[in-house]
Amino acid sequence: MNSKVLILAVLAVVATVSCEVATIFHPPPPIGSPIRIFETKQYVSGTANISQVRDGVGIIPGSVKQNMPASFAVDPANKRYVFYLSTTNTQYTYANGSYQIFTGRCWFDPSATYDAEVARHRSVTKIQSVLGIADMYSGLTVDAAVCEPSRISFTAVVGPFDDTLKQLVFAQKVPRAAGTVDRNITVLGTLNYPTFSYRPSADLFQLDPLCYNAGAAAAAGFSYCDTFDF
Repeated sequence: MNSKVLILAVLAVVATVSCEVATIFHPPPPIGSPIRIFETKQYVSGTANISQVRDGVGIIPGSVKQNMPASFAVDPANKRYVFYLSTTNTQYTYANGSYQIFTGRCWFDPSATYDAEVARHRSVTKIQSVLGIADMYSGLTVDAAVCEPSRISFTAVVGPFDDTLKQLVFAQKVPRAAGTVDRNITVLGTLNYPTFSYRPSADLFQLDPLCYNAGAAAAAGFSYCDTFDF
C-alpha cells in the first residue's frame, strides 16, 4: 500500500469514528426526562460492591462482596444489552426476551424483550444535574432481574452529553424459591464504571452456553418468574 492510499484509509477510519461519536453527543436533557442508557451504544466496565440486608435487622454476615468485576454493554441497533455482575449473575436481553443467570442456572423470560425493558425503565427519570459533569436518574422499575409485583430501586449517574452509564446503585428483594416464607431480604449493590467505549464488540453479547436450553425450559413452564418469589 503506497503512502497516499494509507493516508486515505486512515482518514476514512478517523472520519467514521468521529462521525459516530459526534452523533452521540447532545445537550443535557431536562429534569424529568427518562433514562436513555438502554438506547445508547456503549460498553462500560468497572467493579461492584454487593451486600444483603435483612429488613429491620441489618447486613447479613458474610454477604458483603467487594470489587467484583462488572460491565454493561448496549447495542441498540440490534436490540440487545448485557449486564455482567460476576460469573454467577448475568442478564442477557435480546429482541426476543431476556436470559437471567442465577444460582448456577439460566432462566429465559420471553416477556422481557429489549423493547419491553426500554419501556419499563422509562419510569427512571432525571432528578438533578451534578456540577454539570453528570446527570442523576432515579425511580422504581421492573426489569428482567425482578418479577411483578416487586420493583427494583434504580439510581444512576449518567454522562450528561452522551448517556453513558457511570454509576448504578440498586436495591431489590432477593429471589426466593416459590412458596418460601422468608422474603425479608434485600440485596444492595453499587456498580462503578470508570472505563467506557462507544464501540462495544459483538462478542460481548454472545449468550453464555449455560443458557442454551433455557428457552425450552421456559416453554415447559420453568421460567425465572415462575420459579422465584420476590
